[in-house]
Amino acid sequence: MENLTFAELGPTSMIAIGSWEKANAPYVLPVDLKAFLQISDGLNLRWDARLNGIRASPAVLRCG
Repeated sequence: MENLTFAELGPTSMIAIGSWEKANAPYVLPVDLKAFLQISDGLNLRWDARLNGIRASPAVLRCG
C-alpha cells in the first residue's frame, strides 16, 4: 500500500436526516444515531496498491 489518504466527512444536517426518514417512512433513525450523524457522516479512505512493481487501480473505501 502507498499514498494512503484519509478524509473525515463533516456532520449531517437535520434536514438530510429528516429527508431520509421521510423517504423511508415508517422507519425512523434512533436518537443516538441521529446525534452521531450530527457529529460525523463517516470517512473516506483511499490508497494505491503495488504488486511486483505493478501499480493497481486506486482503492476507495467510504464509510458513512
